[in-house]
Amino acid sequence: MSDPRPQELFRRSSAATESTAFVTAPPTPLTPGTPAIEHTLAEAEASRDTVPAAAPVATHSQTSDRTDSDDTSRGSPTGRAHQRQLSGHSISVGALDPEGTAELTRRLTQSSSKPTATSDEDAGKVEEGTPTFNPFDDKGTFDLEHFLRHVFQRSGERGTQSREMGVAFRNLSVTGVGSGVALSNSMSSLLLEPFRSLANIRQMFNPPVRKILHEFTGSVKPGEMLLVLGRPGAGCTSFLKSIASYRDGFKDITGDISYEGFSHKAIDGMLRGDVCYIPEDDSHFATLTVAQTLEFAAATRAPQAKRRVAIGGSGKDTRKDYVNMVREVLGTILGLRQTYQTVVGNDLIRGVSGGQRKRVSIAEVLASRAKVFLFDNSSRGLDSSTALEFVRALRIATDVAHATTIASIYQAGENIVKLFDKTVVIYDGHVVYFGPTEKAAPYFNDLGFIPQDRQTIADFLVSVTDTFGRRIKPGFEDRVPRTAIEMAKRWNESELGRENLKETDAYLKELEGKASQQAQRDYKSLAAEEHANHVHRESKFVLSYPQQIRLAIKRRAQISWGDRNTQITLAFASLFQAVITGSVFYSIPFNSAGFFSHGGVMFFAVLVSGVM
Repeated sequence: MSDPRPQELFRRSSAATESTAFVTAPPTPLTPGTPAIEHTLAEAEASRDTVPAAAPVATHSQTSDRTDSDDTSRGSPTGRAHQRQLSGHSISVGALDPEGTAELTRRLTQSSSKPTATSDEDAGKVEEGTPTFNPFDDKGTFDLEHFLRHVFQRSGERGTQSREMGVAFRNLSVTGVGSGVALSNSMSSLLLEPFRSLANIRQMFNPPVRKILHEFTGSVKPGEMLLVLGRPGAGCTSFLKSIASYRDGFKDITGDISYEGFSHKAIDGMLRGDVCYIPEDDSHFATLTVAQTLEFAAATRAPQAKRRVAIGGSGKDTRKDYVNMVREVLGTILGLRQTYQTVVGNDLIRGVSGGQRKRVSIAEVLASRAKVFLFDNSSRGLDSSTALEFVRALRIATDVAHATTIASIYQAGENIVKLFDKTVVIYDGHVVYFGPTEKAAPYFNDLGFIPQDRQTIADFLVSVTDTFGRRIKPGFEDRVPRTAIEMAKRWNESELGRENLKETDAYLKELEGKASQQAQRDYKSLAAEEHANHVHRESKFVLSYPQQIRLAIKRRAQISWGDRNTQITLAFASLFQAVITGSVFYSIPFNSAGFFSHGGVMFFAVLVSGVM
């Protein structure tokens, strides 16, 4: 294993960065025969290159044998992180809450003060000024890398390995059931309605169909973000749902889709939790606090003891320690630390702000430890600054967890677009661009389209697909493609289109190597190791049914307690109605004469309970 990177780079890292990468599983998967400790430390180096820190934690320096060519090697985690940093796609982990990140660093430093017996022995042997993982050792200087090495070693001793999932698709086509045309009724149409009944019955058995997506080809690798642009009705939601393997509502989905070598059948089964689709509307329990929401999300996806390593707490890596660690790390990085005791709220109940509610959604998704995230217009209803915070949080989550993120955003600002690695433009179900974000606008400029005055990149890319919103460069009126089919054909024939096809084929070929039975068994074996005891190996759930029921009951109690004023009011109202009903039907004879009165009591009891 190569020596650590120079400490000048290490001082820029933060404990929050490393801890979150550790919580959500290190990015790069292990190859057979690779020690877990070497892999995890390599990823720690990658995260230090990618994300600067909020607070310094070390003061000494070391030499390194690693060269610049090693850092930017093709396919290495460090190289990919370095490339994202150079392209401007990467941002600081502490951008949303720098003070919270520094505070988390201090807390995680203190939590490491409970070393094992071996650690105590090692700590006692260090000389003055020597780096040590024990922050209370007066003879040495606390070294965060040394501390993380100790934590990662614990993980490696358990055989812990990470998983990541990229997505590649070729000739992806989606066919849906068409709604047809609905006309307003008139006097003549009402008279002809009986004669149309036969046609309506035939249409029930043979509904009209239409093609929603036409031969999509592209790939999104781990650590990359894809921006989906298109006008409403262009097929953005259908594209996201087809990638998420949500096939209900579609008549047919054809083409090749590979999830790290797996087909959609594996995603529908055991690996359902690895692909997460997030609709545009936030769905939360308004009376739960932010802390309770994050704790429930972390608890439902907490791995079993062998795969669970927690920092702080009791020091026994219990589920409670793991849940608290996930809550603290995600809450700090996403700037939610000050809202733990605030209810999430909704349109009727005052709670956190809209941007904070979006960040709560992101934290819930990250707590699920999914590998592929698909956001469907999740910035709807947010102002420009809040939407930028939302996408920044996505960028942080993608970099730290080395996940695969695909998001559709309408009216994206200039700074939002720059955070994405790739962009796809959809025009009436056709792909008219799929490639690097920075090359999208020049590509359409070369076709003959120019932006309007003060028009953002995203608006320009979407306006190209609008017949009345596009602006054509003088002299190109007869050469620019105008329809979706013409634009798709021009894209497939372009140099960028051929590069995209070549990249997709190469990535699909790479994933085919991971599609062997042994490789798939190894991947599923790692996923099965996260399951709790008494959970079937092929189950899509991490927890057993008794554990799920216990968590659901606890959450139900928290929901009721969060709205306890309403519950108390309902209890007193029920008591008041019981007194009234009891006084009206008091002393009912227990014979046939009181038969109807007993029925009346039962009726009022059910009626009042149903109304309340």
